[in-house]
Amino acid sequence: MPKRSRRLATLSATTTVWSPRQAIPGTSKARDQIDSVMDSKGKQWAVWRDSSSGNFDLWYSKRRLKRAWHPAAMIEGTRANLNFALAAAPEGRVLLTWNDASNPKRIGYLEFLNKPGKAIFLPNDSGLSDQFPQVAASADGTRYLVWTRGTKIFFAASSDGKSWNISPLTLRDGFTAPAVAVDDTTQTLHVAYISSGGDGTIFYQATPLQTPAWSAPKSLGRGKDLALEARDGKLMLCWGNDLDANRQVAVRVLQGGRWSATTHPPGVSVSGFQPHGVIDSRGDMHLIWSQFVAPVEQYKLYFSDFTDGAWADAQPYDMPQTKNVGNDLVIDSADGLHAVHVVASVLDAPYYWDRIPNA
Repeated sequence: MPKRSRRLATLSATTTVWSPRQAIPGTSKARDQIDSVMDSKGKQWAVWRDSSSGNFDLWYSKRRLKRAWHPAAMIEGTRANLNFALAAAPEGRVLLTWNDASNPKRIGYLEFLNKPGKAIFLPNDSGLSDQFPQVAASADGTRYLVWTRGTKIFFAASSDGKSWNISPLTLRDGFTAPAVAVDDTTQTLHVAYISSGGDGTIFYQATPLQTPAWSAPKSLGRGKDLALEARDGKLMLCWGNDLDANRQVAVRVLQGGRWSATTHPPGVSVSGFQPHGVIDSRGDMHLIWSQFVAPVEQYKLYFSDFTDGAWADAQPYDMPQTKNVGNDLVIDSADGLHAVHVVASVLDAPYYWDRIPNA
């Protein structure tokens, strides 16, 4: 059967609309970063930076789909956080990592089923700061962390979330801000990171899960705000501020051992940042990002879907444009999409939208 036209692909992507934006209750001083995850039991979690306590702590909320969000609550032991990330693990576990503002900076970690417990900090006697942590887990329960120590990328694995086997991934300096994803179908751990020297070159490496042996670094583009998503043998790498394409958001896909060319959702032509993508059960991709819309430091969230071999025209969410928009996107077991967002201003809240497939 021939592929449908680009116009039909665009129309099909908009047949299911997003719900109106609603606030997650319980706080009024959410800040500039938010992450979300769908756990293996069907609950959605959100974590964000918040200053309601007078400090920059991490706060969280959760919900079962089609039910209300729980009122937001502070996560003890996460004060002075700078960067953080969430991931889902087997048996409904949620993994959280961050780096604090100590000197040198440390990587914090905790995991939980129903509510956050006591945090641990990974050892670091190097005298260099640990920053930009990211976390993932495989189907057998192994936890994986990647982060920047100084300007090297470090990697750690743990079977219990308590004892960690730590080693450098890059053998030389000059890198930062990694992203990580596990593909249980191919039994592969994927990592991407960028050059810290100012040119924004994106590098990629991978290793089998069972017999660690990292591939040689491969350069894939230039930009920032890396995100990786893996599912059923497909890896989606997206980034913002593409320095080779007018600072747009960009996507490359690895499947069957081959990388696609770089693609950019049409309909926008200037700076896009903080992209987050998911892959549905059909292998189609869905992307949200923060899009520059002018006049100065003004942004809105945009989304696009990749179906039938083409990106649909980028569309804005129904929301006011503002400054420093954080966002994330997750997908449920029925291919429903669930976005979260927070504005960097005082007296503000985290928000969420849903897009449920047509019956």
